[in-house]
Amino acid sequence: MREIISGRHIALIVIVVLVFVSPNLASPRVPSLGSGPHFAAASTAASSRASGQHIGMMFTPFGWMPQSRVHEIPTGSGPALGPSVSTPTLAGVSPEFIDSGSGAWIEYASWQYYPDSPVLAGFSAEWMTPPAPTYDDNQLIYLFPGLQYASEQSAPILQPVLQWGNNTQFGGNYWSLASWDFNSTWANSFWSTPLRVSTSYPIYGDIWGSGCSSNGHCNWNVKAWQNISGTIQSTSITASGHSQLDNLDLQFASVTLEAQGITKCGDYPASGTSFVSLALTASNGAKITPVWNSTVVYTDCQQAVSIQGSTVVNLEINGGGGGGGGCVAYGTPILTSSGYVPIQNIGRGESVEEFNMTSQHLFQGSLLWANATNVTHLLDINRGLLFLTPTDQPVYIKNSTFEGWLRDPQNLTTGDSLFDPVSMSWVQVTSLKLVHDSTTVFDVVTSGANDFVANGILLDQKKP
Repeated sequence: MREIISGRHIALIVIVVLVFVSPNLASPRVPSLGSGPHFAAASTAASSRASGQHIGMMFTPFGWMPQSRVHEIPTGSGPALGPSVSTPTLAGVSPEFIDSGSGAWIEYASWQYYPDSPVLAGFSAEWMTPPAPTYDDNQLIYLFPGLQYASEQSAPILQPVLQWGNNTQFGGNYWSLASWDFNSTWANSFWSTPLRVSTSYPIYGDIWGSGCSSNGHCNWNVKAWQNISGTIQSTSITASGHSQLDNLDLQFASVTLEAQGITKCGDYPASGTSFVSLALTASNGAKITPVWNSTVVYTDCQQAVSIQGSTVVNLEINGGGGGGGGCVAYGTPILTSSGYVPIQNIGRGESVEEFNMTSQHLFQGSLLWANATNVTHLLDINRGLLFLTPTDQPVYIKNSTFEGWLRDPQNLTTGDSLFDPVSMSWVQVTSLKLVHDSTTVFDVVTSGANDFVANGILLDQKKP
């Protein structure tokens, strides 16, 4: 005899369904630290891990997951289908335990793309490795651009990830790269063969769809890589053929700092990270221009997110942006093989003129990096000749007792002379003024002599 479900049973079922599917459908999947102060939550996380709460678990860029559900696969491939990645049962394991409140997105910029067709089919970014944390408290730090399906909080997400620390499977007190494919809290997820990075070269992250159908649904790939003196070192993963990401339109883009086990500000990198050359493309090949929104979850270590247009996002920490020290201001003319060009208009790999101090000749080099960040103070030299950060931007000078590199422009005095390598002459400093204003600046990194010419004045990069 068929059992008839009563109205009371129906109401109970509705309540149960609401409990398990009530997350904010418009939100990205952001691990929560729960209530209370940031450090208190992090310390609780560390103690719970020590007490065995996370035995058999792995802290991933997706949050805490059972180690049995997260798998390494060789770079450049997708996982082999079969028992090795079959979905184990979750007897006694709840979603709350998997994401147990001990890691979080600390700050991020995000943008949601709403059109159904064409959908997002590509996201690329470039960034430099930040300074190492001052302290070792077994913390984990993740920095990444990511694409995810925006309609679910525990949604599939693809990420090329820069990592500091050990996540129980790989890493240590150094920076490493891996590409990640997260299907959902309940399904198997994968990372590519980790790559230890060189801190002297930019990092590139690419997420792209291939084999896109007419409605824009794609199979997905992730690649994280560096170009080290012409040699490409990469780690990549493909989602094709196995993943819940197959034929999903990923519509939520983000640039994120995530952390776990933070007990003090020195557990973070000493300064922030600039993500530059951000580019989103649609499945029809069209360029998409995002309008990034900033979210700062914690401010206890001077966290901040600054955005410059659609292509630059700075995730700031400990009062520092993503720059590598001193910088030249937006609009500064930099000497190239075709004349002076504003610094913001010079692309990576394009020519810049450098000066050989031994032969006393200019020669053609190239721009390796021009990291953008924001500052609130600049030194105005000779009423607009140059605008430099007051510290850490070496300039070649001469006075009655000294000739050589002066690291901090704030130590210039009127009567000093600056070197012009184009005319092989000296320009006397006649005025100095500290300007208080929020300005975008660029930390210029060149390829050869470690110097460059800014509006006729020889400046030196800080070698990365």
